[in-house]
Amino acid sequence: MEEKRTDPLQLMKIYSCFAWHSLDDIEGGVTAPVLDQAILVPRVMDRLGSNAHVQSVTKADHLNQEPFVSYKNARRAVEDAQGLDQVELWLQYQIQEPRFDDAEA
Repeated sequence: MEEKRTDPLQLMKIYSCFAWHSLDDIEGGVTAPVLDQAILVPRVMDRLGSNAHVQSVTKADHLNQEPFVSYKNARRAVEDAQGLDQVELWLQYQIQEPRFDDAEA
């Protein structure tokens, strides 16, 4: 069964991300990183390819508490995806639960 994805921009509006972040022409906050695609995509790809991220996911996989238990399949899905699909999927989960792959978030 194919997983239904939600548009990250819709999620950002629902979760009020623009109180902290800015994105292209959408007015937003200045206390968190800019989310313009030209800046965001390379930053996320670097993060997902880093040893620190692998260690973070491994740690999250061993935690027997929420939200880590519920998001184990999400972490696998991100790991299995590639390129922009991987970035989009990671953003979707990151917006829904910032700690889904990082207990320190």
